[in-house]
Amino acid sequence: AEPKIKQYERDWIWFEAWARYAWNPDRKEQDEREYWVGRITEKYGNKQAAEKILDAYNDSGECAPRLIRRFGITEGNRQTLSLGMTLDQLVNPRPYGPYEGLWLCQAPPGERLQEYAEKEWKGESHIGETPPQIIQEALQYSQSAVEAIEAAKPLVTKNKEEFERLRNDIYCIRAMSENYAAKVNAAILVLRYNYSKDIQDLKKAAEYLEESLDHYRKLTELTKDTYDFAQSMQTSQRKIPFPGAENGVPANFHWTQVLPKYEKELEDFKKYVKGVESDNNTR
Repeated sequence: AEPKIKQYERDWIWFEAWARYAWNPDRKEQDEREYWVGRITEKYGNKQAAEKILDAYNDSGECAPRLIRRFGITEGNRQTLSLGMTLDQLVNPRPYGPYEGLWLCQAPPGERLQEYAEKEWKGESHIGETPPQIIQEALQYSQSAVEAIEAAKPLVTKNKEEFERLRNDIYCIRAMSENYAAKVNAAILVLRYNYSKDIQDLKKAAEYLEESLDHYRKLTELTKDTYDFAQSMQTSQRKIPFPGAENGVPANFHWTQVLPKYEKELEDFKKYVKGVESDNNTR
């Protein structure tokens, strides 16, 4: 926007929620729904729209926490979740310095990808949240959020430009969730291949990786004209998915900058699969 929107204006509901619940978190759910419907009605001019917008906020807000706790490597100071993750980071997070507290202390009981793949191969029972469950929930919540925001659109009578920004955000969260879902499926198959040695697992993983890239292209299109950056801490301290600075210069802070790296990732993976298949055929 021109002029730039101040942070307390753009993220008004975030600041208000912090203030409200830091002061008193023990509030009745129905009372809170009525309160926020009232505040959103003031913002967008219609109570029915406000109800749908609140639903979109709540549903879209379920996606990132699920994804980061089950697949993430670390917290926000080192990882920008919305920029995605590489296949290698999902399959083999150890070299990237994973913070185990993220899933051992800050999440419900569940399995990381490596645990899940091993148990699946051995036919063992699963415990708590599983990767397929999480990606399915992220897809369901993000789709519900899209449906709610679309239902609100014709009812909005005020601040329509800001509503369109919010609507775009909802679609961004949907594309991000779809990207992770497809890439997690690719990672599961790569991990399965470690046990099966079946080239079909790698071929199917390549298909999922290509699907994840399609979703990332969609995410890039949604953000290229709406965001200046994914995060403001553009330093080498940020490592995931890629370093936040190169040679002391900010880097990899926008989806458009990261997309070519994921395109190369797919290209390299396809070459790897062909190489494995060729080796198998010559034996």
